[in-house]
Amino acid sequence: MRINALTDADIKVYVANGTKVLDEHDPEWFNQIDLARLDQDSCFDCILGQLFMTKERDDPRLRAPYFCALNKWHIASSSCYTPGFIPFTFESIQNEDQEAYLKQLNDEWKRVILERRQQQEQS
Repeated sequence: MRINALTDADIKVYVANGTKVLDEHDPEWFNQIDLARLDQDSCFDCILGQLFMTKERDDPRLRAPYFCALNKWHIASSSCYTPGFIPFTFESIQNEDQEAYLKQLNDEWKRVILERRQQQEQS
């Protein structure tokens, strides 16, 4: 499947799906993310990578925290784009759209995290 463009609505759906997964496993996940480091194209700086680096940073076996999260939470790596945890495989995105897609994905995660933090402060 080739993807020529993703709409903002697509990205919002993917991230909303991801927040549901995160809420099930760690309701305070959004407080553990360093927004300055957030990069969904990195196994270490993505949402799952940051969460598992925080929780398991002393584990000497830890190589890629993103994959540890997938394993621990029983998420198939082939379906990780649906909850917005990783970009679609780059083979499925036209080269000129890869950077734009990553920016959209990172921006939506940041928006959701800031919104969650603000809601928490107000309650």
